[in-house]
Amino acid sequence: ISFLALLDTGADATLLPRSLGEAIGVRIDESRQSLATGIGGEELIVHLGDVGLEVSTGEERYRWWTAVGFVVYS
Repeated sequence: ISFLALLDTGADATLLPRSLGEAIGVRIDESRQSLATGIGGEELIVHLGDVGLEVSTGEERYRWWTAVGFVVYS
């Protein structure tokens, strides 16, 4: 699936909506759980899944596998 996203090169982790992970078939591991604090101070439960990511600009493409945190936003 392709979509536009903001790339934050200084971020400690990548977080995506759980609904997106489920839509693209990511195996979200319930045993790999951590907590994060949202911008408004709310505590978020994060479950990890391994995802292949690609960033492209024009003719250049960068691909890698990484653990992504999936969250349910309320």
